[in-house]
Formats: sequence, C-alpha cells, structure tokens
Amino acid sequence: MLCWRYAILLLFAIVSEAGAIEPSPDDLSVSAERTVDISTQVVKVIVRYELVNSGNQEINSFLHVVHENEHSRLAYITASDSRKDTKLRVSKIEKARADVKKGYVAYKVELLNMIPPSGKAVVTVEYHLVEYLEPFPTKITQADTQFVIYKGNAHVSSIYPVTQETTVVLLPNGKLESHTTVPPTRLDAYKLTYGPYSNQKPFTFVCFFLK
Repeated sequence: MLCWRYAILLLFAIVSEAGAIEPSPDDLSVSAERTVDISTQVVKVIVRYELVNSGNQEINSFLHVVHENEHSRLAYITASDSRKDTKLRVSKIEKARADVKKGYVAYKVELLNMIPPSGKAVVTVEYHLVEYLEPFPTKITQADTQFVIYKGNAHVSSIYPVTQETTVVLLPNGKLESHTTVPPTRLDAYKLTYGPYSNQKPFTFVCFFLK
C-alpha cells in the first residue's frame, strides 16, 4: 500500500512539473522599472519586473536578456522574488534560440511560485558591469577635467512586450556635460529619468549616451 502511495505521489510530481512551461514571448507581458547607477566605477543595473501571464498555462520561469555590449563587461547577476525577498535561480542560456535576437544573451530566471493564467509575479534582477564607463578624454593633464561616457538603451531589453517602463539613471557628483533626450526625459539634480514609455515591442532599442 505504501509503495502505491509513493508511486502516485511521484506521478503527481512529474505531471505537475511537466504542466509548467517556459512562456513564449506572446504568453507573457511585463512592466519594468529600471535603475542604472553610474555614480561609481562599477555600473549597477536593477530591473524590477511585474510579470503577467497572458497565456493559458502555468509558467515557472522567464528570460531576462542582456545586450552583448553590456554582457562583455558583466561581472555579476542575481534575481530575487520582490515580495518575499528570496533569491531565485539564474542560469545562462547557452544554446541559440529563435526568440532571442542576435546581439543579446539570455538568462533563465526560475520563479519561486508558478504563475497561473492571468496571474502576476514581481521579480527583481540586478547585475553589475565593470570597466563599462569610458573616460573622456582618455588622456588629460592636471589642469583638465575628465568625464566618463555611458552608452545604453533607453528601453528595457526584453523578449516580451513591455506594457510600461521607466529608466532612472543615477549620476555621479559633478557637472553633466551632455545627454541624449528620448522624450519624455527629465533631469533632476543627480538623476536622469527616461520615460514612462508604454506598449513597447520586444527588443526595442534606442541608444542614448551621457557625459
């Protein structure tokens, strides 16, 4: 009798695991709040996602993508369940995929709980970039002022449709010499805000730079 109970439990576990799938780009929509901290030599990027399951099956993971320019300087990446402050498993997708555009590297984030159809989850992804800021000019004298140049995407890189997004760039102390405007753009002291933007397609890319 005990053996049969064990077999039934094992079968249930296998069926439950098989029922949860990784969403296709059409089955998940996201809203994102991104902070890019360039106030130190290590660039810190934090993306807070609200994930909405618009498909008809439960999902237990999603893909976070990093542009190849950032990925070449990637030193650290982690994810957590924002509501329970619990670390989530993050793994790099090694094989090429049709839904990941060339020029991007995908990371699979495994969720703490399955998201049912029409359900939501809130996840935070954080990653750090080293030697990403470019000194300008590269050589200076003692009398000169040296700036740093940051180049990035005004939009959050995503394989999923982005319902709404905002990016806040935290600036170092000192004068902001120049920056790209991608309306709406707002500068407040040491903070530069891009967005909010609504209804962006997957892999929307608008380059911006600041110095």
